[in-house]
Amino acid sequence: MRMSSPAWRLAAGLGAGGRTPRHAGFTLVEVMVALAVVAVALPALLTTLYQQADDTAYLRDKSLARMVAANKLQELRLGVAQSEEIRAGKENGSARMAERDWYWWVDINNAPGVEQIFRVDIRVGSSADNADQSLYTLSGFISGDRRVDTSGALQQQGGDDDGSGDNDDSGNNDDSGNGVGDEPPDSNAGGDAAGSADGLPDGLGQELIDALENAGGG
Repeated sequence: MRMSSPAWRLAAGLGAGGRTPRHAGFTLVEVMVALAVVAVALPALLTTLYQQADDTAYLRDKSLARMVAANKLQELRLGVAQSEEIRAGKENGSARMAERDWYWWVDINNAPGVEQIFRVDIRVGSSADNADQSLYTLSGFISGDRRVDTSGALQQQGGDDDGSGDNDDSGNNDDSGNGVGDEPPDSNAGGDAAGSADGLPDGLGQELIDALENAGGG
């Protein structure tokens, strides 16, 4: 018995007309093209990610280097304020910041056209061997003349003290003047009578003076 029903055809994997149906899928050419696109795009993406990571690390290191340079500049200013002197020259050293060692180079020169003013250039890097490839460079100015002349002020203050002492002594303890507590000069009876007769009418005053003199003589 010949089976020609649709169920038999499906069971045998045959389509209409007895032909094998074509299943959907990617061909070898399509797979190769897709792999080529991924091979080109993936390295570019990874390169961009690595570059962003490097930029973040560079900005972090540069910020820390700026802090180290600012601290060194303040240290130099405090040292000059204490010692009252600064000299042109170069020096280098290291400092620790954020659990890392940082290396600094200081270059001090005279400012052109200005006396007692020095320019300070501070370079900071993460390696002691790469002075020319520093991460951050800070420039500032420091005054070399920090001394203050106080001799004039002290002399003026001493003069004021001497003058005030003389004024106090002469005002309170003057032995030769008419200060408070000095006794008036002695006067005789005739002088007192004459002084008391001042202002009396003519004749009456003279009679009082004569009477006082006669009483004193008796």
